[in-house]
Amino acid sequence: MSNKFPTRIWYLAICLLIWGVGGPLLITSEVIPSSLLGKEVASLLEISLWTLICAGGGFAGWRLFKKPTESEAPLSPVANVMTFKINKDFSFWAKAFDNDLENQQEAGLKPLFREVSKEDSTKVLAILVAVPGALESYLQKNQEKISKSGQVLGTEEISTYSTTN
Repeated sequence: MSNKFPTRIWYLAICLLIWGVGGPLLITSEVIPSSLLGKEVASLLEISLWTLICAGGGFAGWRLFKKPTESEAPLSPVANVMTFKINKDFSFWAKAFDNDLENQQEAGLKPLFREVSKEDSTKVLAILVAVPGALESYLQKNQEKISKSGQVLGTEEISTYSTTN
């Protein structure tokens, strides 16, 4: 399919063709008995009903084939590499981090890796997968719990990695 005529335009053209062919066919067949309302009123109702059906189908198709805008497009998960300082033993922090897994998952985080630096026992590395903004939101909403785990708030350095720009 050419870029000159996107899918939505083809769909609209097909809807108009169906309306244009179906309308005259509808007029020649009696869908609403003319004995109830008279031939003119019955024909007018049939055409109006057919137009509403085609317009509804056209609108539904238009939405179906519409390319999502930036704000409508679902966000793709990214890898968040976070380093930070702790003021308690790493095993204490790791236990608190692991015990909070359910809360992390509810926030849309998927922890992949967490370890302490060999050179500096107060520096921790954690890798989490999440949609953009989820990690920052989690950190903001859980400051008290995070602080009690031994993580020093404000020392976080987060780098984000993705398969796309």
